[in-house]
Amino acid sequence: MSFERPLLLLLLPLALLPALGALRRRPRDALRLSLPPGLAAQPGSWRIRLLWLPSGLAALALGACVTAAAGPYTEARHVADRRAARDIAIAIDTSESMRGMDFRLDGAPAPRMGAALRFAGDFLAGRKCDRVAIVAFGSRAITQCPLTFDRRVARALLAHVEPEMLGKRTALGEGVALAVARLCEGGALVLISDGENTAGEVTPLEAARAAAARGVKVYAIGVGSEGPVPIPARLPSGRVRMEQKGYTLDEETLRAMADATGGKYFRAAEAEAMRDVFAEIDRLEQHQVPVTRTVAAGRLAPYAALAAATALACMLALSATVLRTAPRLK
Repeated sequence: MSFERPLLLLLLPLALLPALGALRRRPRDALRLSLPPGLAAQPGSWRIRLLWLPSGLAALALGACVTAAAGPYTEARHVADRRAARDIAIAIDTSESMRGMDFRLDGAPAPRMGAALRFAGDFLAGRKCDRVAIVAFGSRAITQCPLTFDRRVARALLAHVEPEMLGKRTALGEGVALAVARLCEGGALVLISDGENTAGEVTPLEAARAAAARGVKVYAIGVGSEGPVPIPARLPSGRVRMEQKGYTLDEETLRAMADATGGKYFRAAEAEAMRDVFAEIDRLEQHQVPVTRTVAAGRLAPYAALAAATALACMLALSATVLRTAPRLK
């Protein structure tokens, strides 16, 4: 067993104070009585023989309190120091074009958004010891998840991202600018888009310059196949039919944003390609956490505190009932 604050154990001798106080309260000069031999040989009652118990319980409670304050634990483990964590944000396009059904997942047709959410979620799950954030952008941009170490919460919030949740247009520049603002100095931004900048007051290149100024690398992923793609459209009758629509993917701008920040541009025209892109980004952004710290794994302080509380309660109960004594007369 080890202690987090071993110097506090120097206070353990204080646990003897209740016993020393009980010794001082013993009468120095007892009144001697002449009793018959048979009566003098009779032992004292059990109450008399247990009068020491409250002082012993008080000493036990005080010793347990000191032990709890010292922080005992049974074993230790080494964990990565979160101060050396990497900050990574995902900015995902939610415009109308992300409803395009030109991907296949598990052998069935799937929208671009479905593939992006699956592989982005897998990417977040593998970023151990890192802080992650999510920004969604359509006609405007919002913070879907601020920087957090809790990857489970981040993935749950990512699952609520839907096409057209922020309008049909694409504020590409504002999405990148907001994601950069959510990151600290350094870090990386994974940008997922299948269109071109059609909304917002911030241009993509202005956002890229802001990212470069903060040391943020932009990994841009151009999503979708070329040419018209099937889009599900709901009719007034409630039925859904597939329509062919064409969308423009501005690869030149996405590549320029990545180059301006020291990042990289990727093209993902199908689900397998998107999975490989996220694997490549994960490899590029791997880093060793150089700092570790030791934390207590099996903490025993709560048990010591419980023992102290139990001893104190028993002492008070006994002193007020069966072992109650009369006040000392001076």
